[in-house]
Amino acid sequence: MSDPKEHEEVVVEVLDVPARNRRRRRFTAAEKRSFLDEAARPGSSISEVARRYRISTSQLFRWKRLMEEGTLFSLGANEAVVPESALKEAEARIRELERLSTNLPVVVCETARLVLRRFTLDDVPALAAIHADLEVGQYIGGVRTLAETHCRVTEFIRDYDRVGFAKWAVVLRSDGTLIGRCGPQLVRVERCDEVEVGYTFAKSYWGCGYATEAASASLSHLFRAFGKTRLISLIEPPNMRSQRVAMRLGMTHERDIEYEGKTQRLFAIARQ
Repeated sequence: MSDPKEHEEVVVEVLDVPARNRRRRRFTAAEKRSFLDEAARPGSSISEVARRYRISTSQLFRWKRLMEEGTLFSLGANEAVVPESALKEAEARIRELERLSTNLPVVVCETARLVLRRFTLDDVPALAAIHADLEVGQYIGGVRTLAETHCRVTEFIRDYDRVGFAKWAVVLRSDGTLIGRCGPQLVRVERCDEVEVGYTFAKSYWGCGYATEAASASLSHLFRAFGKTRLISLIEPPNMRSQRVAMRLGMTHERDIEYEGKTQRLFAIARQ
């Protein structure tokens, strides 16, 4: 008898087809696994695979959940296909869960005074206010508008799923106020892939030790949870404040480089 998992068939709708002309497609378990494997590759996503193969995004999420639960089984020969109305209701519930999860804060690590967590779209106005300050924007490419901040936070949220990390929101433990951002991003430096840790805080919270506290927690988390063996920071030469933070973290100035058209001082630290 053949393995039922290798002949799984589930009815799904073809996208962008009028209701009266909708066709049905059946996918084997092997095909489903290949779709999910493709979505998990760097630079890809479930939404991109859905568009490429004209599959419902919510259906892919459903397959992903079933596979994680170990219940991605085939329909038996005598089993009825789930009614379309029930599938639509389930898809609607999945879309709602997706929407809620996008705005659900996920704590990454904590310190005595701070919580580092993933950004959500609800953080855009508060972060935009920080980005609008001329002095804050001096070393991050200039001030940013609300729309630009929204795009940046959307990129962070995408990278949490695609890469596993991105800049994290820094909030006060005492009252949850968002005071800045801190954390890693992937960068390409002189043909080498590096993980850079950066930190940007609202001016009203400068001089309180928050940057050092948050960045230290970020380094420890990246070494411990992600197994990184080397981390860097790229800092413009006039930005002495950030250079002092890097040195307090135990980073050493390796060399000056040209990065994205500017001279940057490369500070680095290795896992002990």
